[in-house]
Amino acid sequence: MCKHKKLLLLSGAIFAILSSIIAANLYMSNNPSTQNPQQAYKKQIIPWSYKKLGITKIWKFTRGKNVKIAILDSGIDLNHPDLKHANIIKTINFIEPNKPASDETGHGTFIAGIIAAQNNNFGIVGIAPDADEIFILKILNKKLEGKS
Repeated sequence: MCKHKKLLLLSGAIFAILSSIIAANLYMSNNPSTQNPQQAYKKQIIPWSYKKLGITKIWKFTRGKNVKIAILDSGIDLNHPDLKHANIIKTINFIEPNKPASDETGHGTFIAGIIAAQNNNFGIVGIAPDADEIFILKILNKKLEGKS
């Protein structure tokens, strides 16, 4: 498949992230099994929204191979089990440049998971788990505010 078609498909999938965020929030707030974080790691799920948005069909063509992704958010928890083996190439903290890009809110880690959570036996699988290069740019502080 042509590189441009892969990028177009992946762009559409990443656009679907907004819908996935809403769906995940609804799922988390309405599903008793997700109220206990330990339950979430007992098996891996593919969010129902992926099928609804056609992401599982896109996976027949690409899971992010040969794609570079930059996530501009509140940082990342590099020890998160679903992201430990993601291809995170570099993290940069624009809020406090001399400190790591640690996620103080969980939001950046949540978004990184929707995009790149690994296909393993727990948590969720991301839209592009095989992305070649992921760059984490911390641009939001613990109040989810950026610098002006």
